[in-house]
Amino acid sequence: MLQAYFDASGTGDREAHVIAGYIATADTWAEFSKEWKSRLGEAGLQRFKMNELAGRMEVAAFFYRAIEQFDILAAISCVVRVDHLATVVNEIEWPDPRWAQKLRNPYHFAFRVIVEGVARDQIKLGLDEPITFIFDNQNEAKVLTEAWDLLKFAAAPQIQLFLGDAPSFQEDEEAPPLQAADLYAWWVLKWQREGDAKTGVHDQRFDWEPKKNINRLHMAWLEKDEFRNAMKGSIERAEKLRFDHMLGKKGLTQEVKEGRGRTDFKYSIRHLNFEPQFFDDRPPNLKLQDAVRKRYSKNANTAQIFIQNRDDGAFSAAEMLSWFLKKSNTSLEDHVPGEELAKALTGGTRRFRVSFPINLTRGSFHVMTNNGPMDLKRLTLLVEYTIEPKRRS
Repeated sequence: MLQAYFDASGTGDREAHVIAGYIATADTWAEFSKEWKSRLGEAGLQRFKMNELAGRMEVAAFFYRAIEQFDILAAISCVVRVDHLATVVNEIEWPDPRWAQKLRNPYHFAFRVIVEGVARDQIKLGLDEPITFIFDNQNEAKVLTEAWDLLKFAAAPQIQLFLGDAPSFQEDEEAPPLQAADLYAWWVLKWQREGDAKTGVHDQRFDWEPKKNINRLHMAWLEKDEFRNAMKGSIERAEKLRFDHMLGKKGLTQEVKEGRGRTDFKYSIRHLNFEPQFFDDRPPNLKLQDAVRKRYSKNANTAQIFIQNRDDGAFSAAEMLSWFLKKSNTSLEDHVPGEELAKALTGGTRRFRVSFPINLTRGSFHVMTNNGPMDLKRLTLLVEYTIEPKRRS
């Protein structure tokens, strides 16, 4: 399990706000924490705070060596231009005034950028499973927890695949990985104040010579037009997806639950597996992204892994089956082999498997692979049916 620990720096600064931290496995963080605590004892410190050690760089370097000692998979940072963010938020007429209050908070905005940015670039960073985010327990914890569902819902489907559980919040005194994040966030803010955090991150301009090259991802939100485009797109996408989800896909799922069959039988179905065929010739070693497979394995019925190209709407196997039945004007019963219906009438409940080969047009649906999005030519769904005759009154 991957865990990402983040801390903020620059709270109250009128120009720059930074969230930064590191990603590693849970096992790595456990071993790292033991070493960090040992170094705290050796340095005579209760906890590590970079701003308290600004005049003792040799001590800061001593703790940074602990970061280099372990298998830290990536260093992530985000800087937000606070005054430009506030200007753009105030320009927009928000559907709900509470949105403006939240988005003027640079921590709230940077939180979203960090979560979506890491999910979007995980493959580039060599990370192929969902990440759990852990933040310092600030006053915003309650607000950010409430915002998680909307963030996850409004995110593009290829990003949703990599979003793990809702973020948790811990006290930095009790979590050495958060203290390491504090170190990194302080330096990113320092580089930004000196004029260029991007270069500072790229060159690792610490006051000591780094001994290890840790993968790095830096995101900078500095220009007003960047904020305008991001917020406009977020509003449109969140509103559209919320509408589609409540009105469109709810109806599709209900059709499947009701069976769309005749009144002779009761139906229940369970999705077992699927086989994709693509329009393009298979590149060497093409396979579904691990995150796609893991999400489907966790819940084959509801995992939304099939993406509609037209509007990035995400569909589960159950919704794809419902879409197919609706388009073909058929019912579940229409696809049951005749001998199984006969046996159900004479022998009671029957359980068997049926394959649904769904032919698709180019550019209609895609699924994420290790080679990026690939258009589906055919999607074969393997479904387990359970049918039983209804009792007649």
